[in-house]
Amino acid sequence: MLPDVRITATNADTGISVSVVTDAGGYYRIPGLFPGTYDLRAERASFAVEIRRGVVLTVSQGAVITFILKVGQVAEKIEVGGQAPPVETTDSAVSGLVDPTQMRELPLNGRDIFQLVLLQAGVEPTPSAGPSPWQKGNLAKLSVNGARPTANNLINY
Repeated sequence: MLPDVRITATNADTGISVSVVTDAGGYYRIPGLFPGTYDLRAERASFAVEIRRGVVLTVSQGAVITFILKVGQVAEKIEVGGQAPPVETTDSAVSGLVDPTQMRELPLNGRDIFQLVLLQAGVEPTPSAGPSPWQKGNLAKLSVNGARPTANNLINY
């Protein structure tokens, strides 16, 4: 990436745009973006504009989007429509997200949303650990990545 490239992130749902300029090393960071779908635009004088459409950001996600600008006229524009699924390169935490479609469409026993925890990697039910304070749909305590079931905290409002 080049220095002094203007990166603009536009929320596809709201149309709100945020712009930053890359530093001397060609790096940029756009903090405070809300979850949603964004169109990213990279532009610099004497280079072709590159656009990435449909970049999906979820809760607590740090996405790394790189641009390769080609020498060209200002009027020239390169649009990239599809993208590979994001790979987390900025954080070593193991996390997951249950998206709204899964919450709406998956069959849940008694509509117990706590069963959605079982969709995450490393989560196992531990029925021999005794009853759970949030046990509604036959979901007992949980073990996450091999930790004891009593090591989990859950606030049930």
